[in-house]
Amino acid sequence: MRITGMLLAMLLSVVVLLLPHPSQAEQWLSPQLQEHPLVGQVIRTRDGAVLSQSELVLALAPVPYVLLGEKHDNADHHQLQQQLIRQLTNAQRPLVLEMLAEGQGVVAGQLTAQADEPSIRQALSWPERGWPWPNYGGQIQAALAQGGGVEGANLSRDEIMTLMQDPTAELAPRLASTDQILPRVEADFIEVLYEQHCEVMPREQLGGMARVQVARDASMAAALMRHGEGGVLLAGGFHVVKPTGVPAHLALAEQPSVSVLMLEVAEDLAAWQAYGDDLARDFDYLYFTPRAEEVDYCAALKEKHGHTD
Repeated sequence: MRITGMLLAMLLSVVVLLLPHPSQAEQWLSPQLQEHPLVGQVIRTRDGAVLSQSELVLALAPVPYVLLGEKHDNADHHQLQQQLIRQLTNAQRPLVLEMLAEGQGVVAGQLTAQADEPSIRQALSWPERGWPWPNYGGQIQAALAQGGGVEGANLSRDEIMTLMQDPTAELAPRLASTDQILPRVEADFIEVLYEQHCEVMPREQLGGMARVQVARDASMAAALMRHGEGGVLLAGGFHVVKPTGVPAHLALAEQPSVSVLMLEVAEDLAAWQAYGDDLARDFDYLYFTPRAEEVDYCAALKEKHGHTD
């Protein structure tokens, strides 16, 4: 086994060293701040080391569960995910998606890289309304090209509605870690949800939503752990925070994971440490990208609730 592991590591080293550095590989798609000094940099947060994409792949490859956190509307995040997924998924290591519910997906070999887009979307029952296919089709096809499966990880709509209507509703066995983690994160989650909902919903109405959020993370962790060889999760950045998100649920089961946050640069922040006080606690790696076009998601919600600035 030692010899096999060494040979595998040597082979992987050769493969990843052939990958171009991000500054050479990327044609950035997001229009804002493409010339920012942090764009394209991969930061290892424990020591501030700057890595190439090849070095990042080499670091991620041995860890069973790799968690890729994104900003959902940033095209560069989707492009970088495709590159990493090509290197990290295979028949034993599926792509696991926040965008699909538990039970949705295709197993390794069910579809091939030659399958056309309509066939893939139909097989996945892809939820176009919430998750535009152009944002995720490339990542899915990249996993299929490596012979891997594509699996859903989120709560079903019925599970969400049950938990929202009855915050004490019994949890499915795969969600058992929810009530272990909820007490220590509930207050913080309510504040995050309050901000995400544009400060128009009273905090006292967000307790059920906080439990749903933790249950989502439990469901994603369970989906990953179904595969002893590991998996690659694609989810929003908040889901991959180490002390509170999917990594916390994996840690309860003593399953190692690594968390990568794809992060938009800010014009007035030129040092990576300026992007948060707890980055080393919350994420293992940061991958900086340009900013997407700004969209005011709050305008319609505030109008709906009768809030005006």
